[in-house]
Parts: sequence; structure tokens; C-alpha cells
Amino acid sequence: MEIIEPINLNFEGNGIKPSAVKASEIAELIKSFEASIIAIAKKQYPELNEDLVNLSLEEIKEGSLLIKTIPHIVAVSAAVSILGSSFKNNNFDDYSEITLKNIKYIASFAKKHDCEGYIYHGKEKIASFDKNTNVRYSDKGTVSGETTIYGEVKRAGGDNPRVSLRINGHYNFSFDAPKDITVQLAANLYKEIGLIGKARWDKYNYRILEFSPTEIIFLNEESLKESFDNMSEFFSREDLDNLDLII
Repeated sequence: MEIIEPINLNFEGNGIKPSAVKASEIAELIKSFEASIIAIAKKQYPELNEDLVNLSLEEIKEGSLLIKTIPHIVAVSAAVSILGSSFKNNNFDDYSEITLKNIKYIASFAKKHDCEGYIYHGKEKIASFDKNTNVRYSDKGTVSGETTIYGEVKRAGGDNPRVSLRINGHYNFSFDAPKDITVQLAANLYKEIGLIGKARWDKYNYRILEFSPTEIIFLNEESLKESFDNMSEFFSREDLDNLDLII
């Protein structure tokens, strides 16, 4: 019978320890780590039952922040090795946006607490990262340029101004924004707006990965009214009354 080694997520330096970190942060860290492993394992073994792909938390140790987990199947160990290679080669192109978000959280934890992060498979250190680690797609799988995006404002604010939009009713996308734009969007929560700016998006599924807004387009009833008023310059009243026939 093959021995399945434990998997440890460890953070060291700058006085990091469990008692110095919020319980919610540790919970989110464990959640992101497990979600990343599950996604990688499922991609490698599509027929795998997701309910079997889990990590059991064995202990959280003081001194440093050590999260010790036990994988229950070999597929999990293989997935962790793949994740380790991604950190070692600084290549995260093969992950979905959701998986990349979870991996980013793991790396950002080290940045937030100014400490070193390590992933161990048994006694072998398979990954290391710190505040300078940048988890992102490489340019080869993305397209950049100026664009206009439209969505519903879900959130706007924070000490470090940040905005969350619901894009096309399909997915939420969050990004940093200048304070003046954030203030204006905060006054338009749950309203549809447009934003002009520079974006980088996945050229395979067209989802936005990064966005830097420069200008807001307010969509309101007046602008719609103006659009219909302008139509009267090209169509007669009879044409407008029978618009479905024209279309």
C-alpha cells in the first residue's frame, strides 16, 4: 500500500503565528488551499469524485503558522506537486480564473503579513513564496488594450478603494480604482454603469483579468430617452409606431 505523505502549508518570519492572525484569515487560507488542490486534481482526473478530494486538517502549530493536512487519495498529492511546480516556475497559465484567485489568496497572505510561505509534501519543500511573488497569467494567454465594460455596481469603497461589478449578469469582477471614481460608483450601488479604461482579459474565455478605470459612463433613463428622441430625426412617427415591421 502506497504511503501518502502529509501536506503542510507553512508561514515563517516577522513574528507570524496563529495567535497573531484572525481566525477568519486562517479559515480562508485553508479554504483557498483546499479549493486550489481540488481544482487541479479534477483537471488531471476529470472522472474523480470531488467529494473524495479533500484535505483533513490535522493541526495548527504555534511558533510559525503551520497548517498540517492529510490527503486521503494519491490524486491530491499529485495536485500539490503540480501547484508546487507552478510556484517554482512562476507559471500559472493553466489555471482557471477561480483557481487563480484561490492561489493568489495564498500568496497574498505572505505579502500581507510580510513573511515567507512554504508548501511541504512530506519533508520535501516543493514551493516557496513571499511578498514579491506575483501570481498572474503570463501575457501569452491574454489580450490587453483600452475598452469599455458594463455591469451592475455591487460594491465600492474601502481603505484601499476597490470596486466590484456584476459583469453581464454572469460573474463578479473586482478591481482597484481611483478614489474619485470609487466615490461616484458608491453613490450608484446596484445600478448599471459603464467604465472606460485599460483591461487585460483571457483570450480564450474573454473574461476580464485586470482593469484600470479612467472614466464612468452613467446609464440612466434620460440617456435612453435621448436615444429615442434622436431616432425621430431618421424615422417618422408612423415608422416608430411600426418599428417591429422595420426590424
